[in-house]
Formats: sequence, structure tokens, C-alpha cells
Amino acid sequence: MECPECKKQLRIPTNTQLNMESYHKTVKTITECCGKLVMTYPLFSYGAYRYSGDDTEDDWGRKAK
Repeated sequence: MECPECKKQLRIPTNTQLNMESYHKTVKTITECCGKLVMTYPLFSYGAYRYSGDDTEDDWGRKAK
């Protein structure tokens, strides 16, 4: 991701990233690439692949068809 201030690769502190992952909220942080204040926000995505095991239920106990 590009830094909105310096246009270089955005670098943020580890604690900023962990906070967004844990609390799923926007946070204000100082960038490591240029030292400017920016608002950072988490983006969520997921993928899937075919399950090849023997279980018939998901992690919440729901039965597969």
C-alpha cells in the first residue's frame, strides 16, 4: 500500500497493525516511512479451498451436506 503522505511503501508500527486486527477499527498512527500522522483502517478479505478431511461438521458444529 502506498503512503498517502510520502507516496512510498506505507510502513506502520507493529502495534498499530495488531490493534486494527484485534479491534477492527480505524486508528491514528505515525508512519515509519515518513513520520507523518495518518488514519489507518483494516480491510477484510478471505479465501477458500476444498476440504479433504473426514470431518462432517464445521468449527461451530454445523453439519455439512
